[in-house]
Amino acid sequence: MDDLPANVHEGRVLAELARRSLPNIRALLRSVYSTTLLAAVVPDFLCPMALPIAAELGVPGYLFFPSNLAMVALTRHIVELHDGAAPGEYRDVAVPLELPGGVSLCGADMPDAFRASFTNPRYAKLVELVRSYRLADGIPVNTFYEMELGTAEAFKRLAAPEQAAGEVFFPPQGMNAVILEEKLGVALRVPAAREDDRCLVTRHEIATAVKELVEEGQKLRRRAESLQKAAAGAWSPEGPSRRALEEVAVKLKVALGIESGFSDMKKESHLNYSAN
Repeated sequence: MDDLPANVHEGRVLAELARRSLPNIRALLRSVYSTTLLAAVVPDFLCPMALPIAAELGVPGYLFFPSNLAMVALTRHIVELHDGAAPGEYRDVAVPLELPGGVSLCGADMPDAFRASFTNPRYAKLVELVRSYRLADGIPVNTFYEMELGTAEAFKRLAAPEQAAGEVFFPPQGMNAVILEEKLGVALRVPAAREDDRCLVTRHEIATAVKELVEEGQKLRRRAESLQKAAAGAWSPEGPSRRALEEVAVKLKVALGIESGFSDMKKESHLNYSAN
């Protein structure tokens, strides 16, 4: 990896490492496939270039996405923005950006790579990476229904092949702040004033936020406790999260011929919710 620029982003390093490892990944999976049953190939969101290997082996290829549905929606928007674009043509994301479910992002709220100009090579790499997500048979996502109610409903209407699997919640901090404050109501956000490309928060804004926290703190705590209970319930024996993972497991077993009797399962892509 010494040939990469010294200041290259760590995400680019990981994606490039995955790309260069493809021959070894292919050889390993072919070796496994030759001696045992292979249910699926599940690379993470930085390694979608491994998905064609699943197609070569004739097994499902899923893309694990360790963030949330809002971030999936953002990557989906990038892909749709470039539908019909000529090779090498890249288009900027217009802001403010309205994502499915009512999540509104200004430029400062979006991840750095998404804010880069179409003339920036980093943005070009990002576009090519997320385009590969379309090769996935499904995308397990770290979320649960109550965490992203509006976005989840929007994905249902789109009949998107995402399986939400998890409650770990770590989108980029700007998006995190928007979702936690505006959609979930479990945080207060101090507005930042931009000056000379620095994010500054005045004493008055800090004082206002502290006063609001004192006055509204109990309400925020109740909302956070409610979400905590919802997450626990989603992973209970009869919860939707556990059922969703069990359904995926049964699908894979049926594909392997291990288990039958699941023919009434819906064939179309749909959204499941699960928490780890």
